[in-house]
Amino acid sequence: MVQIYSFIRLRLIIKSNIMRDLIKSGFTINKKLWLPVLAIIICIPAILPLLNTQFFYFHDFTQVSRLSEMYRALQDGHFPVRWSENFGFGYGMPLFNFYGPFPFYLGSLFVATGISYIGAIKALFALTVFISFAGMYLLVKHFWGILPGLAAATAFVYIPYRAVDMYVRGALNELVAITLIPVSLYTLIKVIETKQNKWVVLASILIALIVTSHNLVTLMAFPFIVTLMIGLIFGLEKRKRVNSLKRLVLTGLFGLGLSAFYLFPALLEKGFTRVTALTEGYFDYAIHFLYAPQLWNSPWGCGGSIGGMEDGISFELGKPHIIFVIIGFLLIMIFRKRKLDFNSKMLIVFSVFALFFSLFFTSTRSIFLWELIPFLSYIQFPWRFLSISIVFLSILVGMSMYKMDSQNQFLRGLLLMIFLFPMIWYRSLFSPDGYLEDNQQLYYDDPERIRHEMSNTLPDYLPDVDYVNLPTFENRFIITDTENADLPFRLLSNKTHNSRIELDYKDRFNVTANIFYFPGWKIF
Repeated sequence: MVQIYSFIRLRLIIKSNIMRDLIKSGFTINKKLWLPVLAIIICIPAILPLLNTQFFYFHDFTQVSRLSEMYRALQDGHFPVRWSENFGFGYGMPLFNFYGPFPFYLGSLFVATGISYIGAIKALFALTVFISFAGMYLLVKHFWGILPGLAAATAFVYIPYRAVDMYVRGALNELVAITLIPVSLYTLIKVIETKQNKWVVLASILIALIVTSHNLVTLMAFPFIVTLMIGLIFGLEKRKRVNSLKRLVLTGLFGLGLSAFYLFPALLEKGFTRVTALTEGYFDYAIHFLYAPQLWNSPWGCGGSIGGMEDGISFELGKPHIIFVIIGFLLIMIFRKRKLDFNSKMLIVFSVFALFFSLFFTSTRSIFLWELIPFLSYIQFPWRFLSISIVFLSILVGMSMYKMDSQNQFLRGLLLMIFLFPMIWYRSLFSPDGYLEDNQQLYYDDPERIRHEMSNTLPDYLPDVDYVNLPTFENRFIITDTENADLPFRLLSNKTHNSRIELDYKDRFNVTANIFYFPGWKIF
């Protein structure tokens, strides 16, 4: 009996040790997973309307057609993709020479796995939410800790302008570029503070991705990014400043080099297209300035931007976001003894500067700058500077948590409620006005429909021709003899970027290619 009892006791001890080890290891795993799980819980409500088979109307409904043109070009071996075969009424258009290609390269990876074009566009929108959360969390946590990072990340995800871009405008490229700004700032700070080359590589890639996502966001954001980085360099010891500045310049050059295939053609070849039409008529910036009351309270709507304060679209900054920032500055004044380091002061001061300066560009008071700097007219809508405002406003929301004592259990719970408040307050904005009964009504990838139905929606990058009176054509190539009689030929291949024709004819003949001329096209 003693032996049996000892054996049972030994087994119980072994089991209890195993259970204890499992509990300990489980606790360790959970401790590592709690942040991703919390991030998913916070972000899911923002993307719930995307998780179904139906799609909804938004302003830029050409996204699916753009993606299908990108994917077809890649299948044809056209890389980097510049030409759209079917836009331009079937005559083609250098769409991806001027319109940020990166989101569509990424979307093509989704399509290659078997996801539909609509599913891929939805996946891209959903991905921006999670990356926005992660990027802003990393940035703010680096300065002020976990709770400020969570607060800023939640505020950034649930800020009204992001809901406008996702569910009203459908501004995929702009949203991707905005999403990448916080994580780019984080990696650039790492470039300054460390000597690890991996951060130079990551920051360079992220700079290139912003450039190739949306050139207008690039134009607006980079002066702010560069200024902040230079300010942070001054916080280093004198002997470290020069090396950090060299690494920063090198990172910038690498980033621009990686994006040069898109950046330089977009800048140097726009004169060959109708791109100047993007600054005329409805797109004249003078019509679309904002007024201060709209930043505090702007009724939600799915309409458009018009002159005055009666826009059919909301430009509200976010009431809880503004309130939290005011609370943050009050706490800084109350708890003066808890001093901020140089980098924290620099980030706060610069964020305030960037917030007000970007908002200044949305106001009619800045019109003298819009007139003084010609290329600003390509931004079209002054309220696009909200793309910059929402980044630095979210950073300041994180700052509002910094002065609170997170060691107290009650305050921890209170802080949890505070940083979830923007999500609760603005969750209702992250939903469409309604769903389409037939997705093919607006979102289609059929080449014929793109030629005849979608092309008129997107004439921006056509050569400077009268596209309204363009003749239709049945065959892309017509070959005739000197007396204008048709000659038979064999079309060996007809791809986005090249075609091969074979014919047996010894005399002179004429070839008509129903393709818009753009510098770089050659016929052999």
